[in-house]
Amino acid sequence: MRVLCTLVIPLVVAGGCTRSETSDWLATGADRGNTHYSPLSEIDRDNVAGLRVAWTYRTGDLPAGGGQIQATPIIVGGILYTTTPGLAVVALRADSGTLLWRFQPPASRSRGPSWSQVNRGVVYWARGDDARILYTAGRFLYALDARTGRSVRTFGDSGAVDLARGLSRDIGDAFLVATSPGVIHGDLLIQGTRVGISEEHTS
Repeated sequence: MRVLCTLVIPLVVAGGCTRSETSDWLATGADRGNTHYSPLSEIDRDNVAGLRVAWTYRTGDLPAGGGQIQATPIIVGGILYTTTPGLAVVALRADSGTLLWRFQPPASRSRGPSWSQVNRGVVYWARGDDARILYTAGRFLYALDARTGRSVRTFGDSGAVDLARGLSRDIGDAFLVATSPGVIHGDLLIQGTRVGISEEHTS
């Protein structure tokens, strides 16, 4: 059995490619319409065979019990944002792989049956000079300053929202986890969650 000890994020480039003003990938599906389409034309059938690895970034945080990454990185203004197997968020320079910042959720929120070592990615929200990265780790939704990676303390409870709060009953440590990064509509984050199927769970 092969065990991966770290996540490696590769970036491939074609010789002679230059950065375009339309090279942002703003959401998991490319844009708010989830089109999965990029207008970039530098890579085509004639040069795809010449693609080579430009850089790699090793997260180094695969949990001892195993973990996965099921996220599509996003790119905004030349910065790549993604999650790791340990459910941290990293911001990297898309042209070099240089780490700009890393956010690790508090260990006190990474225990119990609600915790799932799977994440579906991040979303980007901005208004004026206020730019944020939102993502979930376990049952908590976090808001981070897109430039620094610090928690936005005015969001929720000092930067985080417990998704189990506000339900019709107290679910204790019952299983609850987000199944997608969600979508932004105005100032709203619309996101679904997954719950257990037994009687003690939220459904």
